[in-house]
Amino acid sequence: MKDRYVVVNNLKSGTKISESSRFYINDILAILVMIFIAILLNNFIYDKLIVFFVIFNAFVAIYMTAESKSNPKFKRIKALNILMVRDTTLYRPLKNISQVEKTHKILESMKNEEK
Repeated sequence: MKDRYVVVNNLKSGTKISESSRFYINDILAILVMIFIAILLNNFIYDKLIVFFVIFNAFVAIYMTAESKSNPKFKRIKALNILMVRDTTLYRPLKNISQVEKTHKILESMKNEEK
């Protein structure tokens, strides 16, 4: 029997539930944890709204574990985590003053051409 080597495309890929599924096992576990937390917190919710509260939290969990359209490598919950934990003193936008002035001049000339 010949030995066959299997080359893995991505070492960090998770385990999908099925081939056609968009969710991984980690996503399902995160959804279940969020629903469990919602069930634990249902003592603070009005009795007639408990079912809606749990269903709403399930939808939020599904939404947060889906991939972000603007950054397909991250899930929404990870992008939110990075946004909240980031060091704001380290990351700040760079402003090129000469470019800002140049842009203002171009916009003014475009406005003058329209008149």
